[in-house]
Amino acid sequence: MLKVVLTVSFLMSYIITSVAQSGQITLTHLANSSHHDAHRKFVEEKAREFSLRHPDVNIEIVAASGNYVEKVLIAAAGGVSYDIIEPTTAQIADIVNQSLLLDLTPFLQRSGLSRQDFIPVALLPFTWNGALVGLPTEINAVTTISNVRLLQEAGLQTPGQLGKDWNWDALRTMAPKLSADTQGRGVNDRWAVALNASFHRIFPAFVHNAGGDAYDAQVQPRNATFTKDSAVAVGLQFYLDLYWREWLTTDAKTFRSEERTAISLLDGSWWIGLHEELDDPFPYEVAPFPAGPARPGSEALANGFCIGVHSQHPEKAFEWIKFLAADYDNAIEYMRATGRPTAYLKATPRFPTLFDKHPPSISVWIEVLSHPDVRIRNVTPVYTTVQNEFNSRFRDVMDRKRSLTDFLEHMQRFTQSRLDEIWRGR
Repeated sequence: MLKVVLTVSFLMSYIITSVAQSGQITLTHLANSSHHDAHRKFVEEKAREFSLRHPDVNIEIVAASGNYVEKVLIAAAGGVSYDIIEPTTAQIADIVNQSLLLDLTPFLQRSGLSRQDFIPVALLPFTWNGALVGLPTEINAVTTISNVRLLQEAGLQTPGQLGKDWNWDALRTMAPKLSADTQGRGVNDRWAVALNASFHRIFPAFVHNAGGDAYDAQVQPRNATFTKDSAVAVGLQFYLDLYWREWLTTDAKTFRSEERTAISLLDGSWWIGLHEELDDPFPYEVAPFPAGPARPGSEALANGFCIGVHSQHPEKAFEWIKFLAADYDNAIEYMRATGRPTAYLKATPRFPTLFDKHPPSISVWIEVLSHPDVRIRNVTPVYTTVQNEFNSRFRDVMDRKRSLTDFLEHMQRFTQSRLDEIWRGR
């Protein structure tokens, strides 16, 4: 349980007035600053539209800068409950662990909606012990994105053209043809692939397709598997081999804006927005991650809207989040405004048709979501802690200062101890 001491002045900043004016209720919606600007603008515009349709309801958007989870937990410790919160996949476990979210199942049943109205993988972060604690609004797949021009100049097929042959062997074969020291400085300044040295990027791109994971479950894991699953070492070693040969760079901008890297394993559908911001946009193509020894999977990231367990107006709050997440016209508008697929199945197929300046292969961002090997980012309260530990320690392995075996043994002990702390408290 979060232990905090709140000063009177700090607590007063969180006091929320339920009645704005005679006969009108106010729903407080805690906005998440980690979401993109287009998302924020969409929610603000829809709040005005919802209030016009429902004159008895005022939507108050409360800005939350800094640590979003901390804001939610501190407010709850002070006796304040927001009506709507919007955690990311990485944040929701900390909030659910404190029993701060309402089960939406009864509201869903009364509304005429069902879980079948949403992409199944998008529901995973919001499903806890049978309870549905949120409605997913967007679902992003992280995939391969290729600079078509650089591949053509090297006389190579694109990953999309390779189809089922786009795998680790193909990447190994292509990599030396796409990497070079063009300045004669003894180090490469062009690379085959960009992928930063972060837990949340390496595991979905390589470890997952090697057949491994850091945990024994994608949602609510109890056990760490850094050393228990041999495929973890296989995936990390593949990353290291690419890096040590100078075929892989950790610098995202070499792909995103400098055209010095041919293939990115860093981005999902948000690439649409990044690409449109380029002064000289280059032709690109989307494909799944390269298949590894075990599978050809990709990773999905889901965001959504939840209702605080102490909301005084849960029925109205559900109407509001349903309006945001499960209204066909709004779902289309959200995709067009943000470049991100909706999790609402009736509208999802429209995604590739909304961006005529982008290649037909953007449909891959939808197709991989129903692939049996898609994974959701791990949903556990220890996710951020483990990620930070991995990121701070893995650099020593990359610099050959520490063995991979020793590193994995450390991560196994570290992660298991954090998981044990969480489960002992339940």
